[in-house]
Amino acid sequence: MHFQRNFEALAEDLDYLFSRLSIQVCLAVVSANPKTFHILDEICQELPVILFEHLLQENARDKDAIKKIEEWNKISGIHGIFIDRPLPSHFQEEKILNTIRPIKNVTMNLTQPLTSIFNGQNEDKETALLVLEKTFDLAILQRGKRV
Repeated sequence: MHFQRNFEALAEDLDYLFSRLSIQVCLAVVSANPKTFHILDEICQELPVILFEHLLQENARDKDAIKKIEEWNKISGIHGIFIDRPLPSHFQEEKILNTIRPIKNVTMNLTQPLTSIFNGQNEDKETALLVLEKTFDLAILQRGKRV
């Protein structure tokens, strides 16, 4: 797995955004697996990152995820929205993904779903850093734009 910044470098970059530029990096995540939130929350507590979570319940429908994403799209303080894939089979994944504003889209084409990577091995932190690094990059991109 490849990412540009190691944990310490990313932490320094996020600290700089927070302390010098008054930007609190925020990531919003939609997932059907609570384990994803646990891992990301653990990493975010070590960094100046706010994590918003939306857990898709077993009986949830596309409109539930879309409504939450549309809400997050309107919040300028949320820099990135990540969809933990694959979603349960009854969801129209592309329809949900297309709801995310491109300037906030953190969803990446991982070689395996985020939840299956988050299995207690060393790659957990690297995967979370990939998601957070993309969110950091989007925060920088949005800095001069009205979102």
